[in-house]
Formats: sequence, C-alpha cells, structure tokens
Amino acid sequence: MSDIRPNDCGQPITMPQNVVNVRPQAVNVTTTTLVLGVTYLQGGTDHSVAVEFNDYVALVEAPIDQARTLAVFDTVRRMYPNKPVKYVVNSPNHFDHLGGIRTAFHQGATIITHASNFDFYKNEVLSHDMWTRDPDHL
Repeated sequence: MSDIRPNDCGQPITMPQNVVNVRPQAVNVTTTTLVLGVTYLQGGTDHSVAVEFNDYVALVEAPIDQARTLAVFDTVRRMYPNKPVKYVVNSPNHFDHLGGIRTAFHQGATIITHASNFDFYKNEVLSHDMWTRDPDHL
C-alpha cells in the first residue's frame, strides 16, 4: 500500500500499489479488407468499417472512447493518406457505439445518425461542455 489520497469526504484512503501503477492497455487496430475500398477495423470489443469514396472516407461507428476513435482515425489516415474521414455513421446511441463520436466530430467528421437522436446529440453528446470524468479533445 502506498498512495494515500482523500476520498470525497476528506478521509484518507490507501490504494494498493498495483492499482496506483495500472496503465491502460494500448489500443490495437487490425484491418481486414472485405472488398476493394471496404475495410473492417477490429480490435478490442467494438469495431468499425471504413468505406473509401473518390475524395473521402466514411467510417461506420466510432465506438468506446477517444483513444479507440483516435487509433481508428490514425489507421484510416495511414490507409488513405490523401482522403479525410468526412462522415461517421453511428448506429444505436448506446455508450459503446457513441463513445468516440465527440472525438470524430472534433476530428472534422460529420456525424450521420437517426433523426430521433438529433436533440440528444446536439444538446448532450456534442455540446462543448467539458466532460469532467474523462476530458476529451472536444
């Protein structure tokens, strides 16, 4: 036991060394070409699909969180260096499907989702208010 920090009530708590030293696992993105111009981006629990067009790339899903979405964007940029990720198609608005939407928006992508999600995305997901639990680039 080594790290002593106050809890929410100001009381000291001691954290085990293995908790203090934990580091997030590196984000892994592997690619599988499904057909020419369509690539399955795997890794972790949730995946994306990149679809190449003449002047841009559309991405289906920006899941989990900022780290995952940045890794997917970096992979797509290496695959298609002269084509921006112009669109991100989001399926359901569950946390595991929209966790990287703020990051995709910050990267310049237009978010495509069902019309019923518009107010929620505009007022909550894509608002420029700081996320305090896990601050992100937006």
